[in-house]
Amino acid sequence: APPRGATSAGAARGGPRERGRRRHLVAAGCAVAVLLGASSRGFAAGRGDPSAGPSSTTGADAKQGRRSWLLQVVGLLSSVQPARAEAVEEDDDIADFFCSRCCARDWCHCDDLTCNCHAALKLKGYKVPLDAASAQRAAGTSAWAEKLGWRDATIPGWKPAADEHLQVKDSLFEGAGKGLFAASVLPKGTVLPPYQGASLKFAEVQQRLRTSEMKYMWCPRTSSTRIKNMSTAELREGPLAEQPSYCVDSAQAASPVANPGRFVNSASKLDQCKDANLEICEIGDVMYYRTTREVTAGSELVTNYGTAYWKGFSGCPAFSSD
Repeated sequence: APPRGATSAGAARGGPRERGRRRHLVAAGCAVAVLLGASSRGFAAGRGDPSAGPSSTTGADAKQGRRSWLLQVVGLLSSVQPARAEAVEEDDDIADFFCSRCCARDWCHCDDLTCNCHAALKLKGYKVPLDAASAQRAAGTSAWAEKLGWRDATIPGWKPAADEHLQVKDSLFEGAGKGLFAASVLPKGTVLPPYQGASLKFAEVQQRLRTSEMKYMWCPRTSSTRIKNMSTAELREGPLAEQPSYCVDSAQAASPVANPGRFVNSASKLDQCKDANLEICEIGDVMYYRTTREVTAGSELVTNYGTAYWKGFSGCPAFSSD
């Protein structure tokens, strides 16, 4: 079974207010990181320029030094307030620098934070897969995945899996039906084909929510946030009802070759977490599984659906998949 839809917790991107909020938070985060980094170096080294942190880590001096640095951190955070957001909004340089560096380092984890890695990497000159909106404009709501060009991406660390490296057969998990397996060794960071299916309007998402029809549905973070903030009536009849949500229903997209991600199973209890070797990533409002370690040939590919999918099981601890 695939990940349930509308479970991602990332904030919606786009719009000047949200971009401004991200910018002043990123600015604060970058400055605090520099400050804390200098503090850590000072404490660890126990020497050096007094302006780079306390020179002693013992006794009252260390305690006073930590208090001083904490007060500086609090003061720095206090200085980046919504009252000053307008000024920060005018300056894109810090946010752009942060996102371009972060996305180039790890497009999957960075996109879970504050950045639109699809836009950031494209702006930096990398070839990225088409985003969901562009693919659907090119090929419609059913065949959109064929236009992504995901295997041609030049994103740092992007390792697309070949079709022959994946195989669908009976899962090793009791009662799970079919599962997806590695037909050959998959290096850490291997990207599986995009999770595909019919692209849904918001009203179509509402019809599936809290029913068995959402079993094969997945939603990108932007849409997930909107759905959580909309009433049933708004989803069904509101201004966004007939607009594309870019949520995907894979129920009818059951081709093992074209859509192998549909057959990925999740750990459903704690003792299965050791088998988890895939994380759920997103770029351009499209979902991709990525291996978290080298996977040997013949191993089943297993992920973690997070905290909201299973009854009585809150997901695997310390596992990045949401």
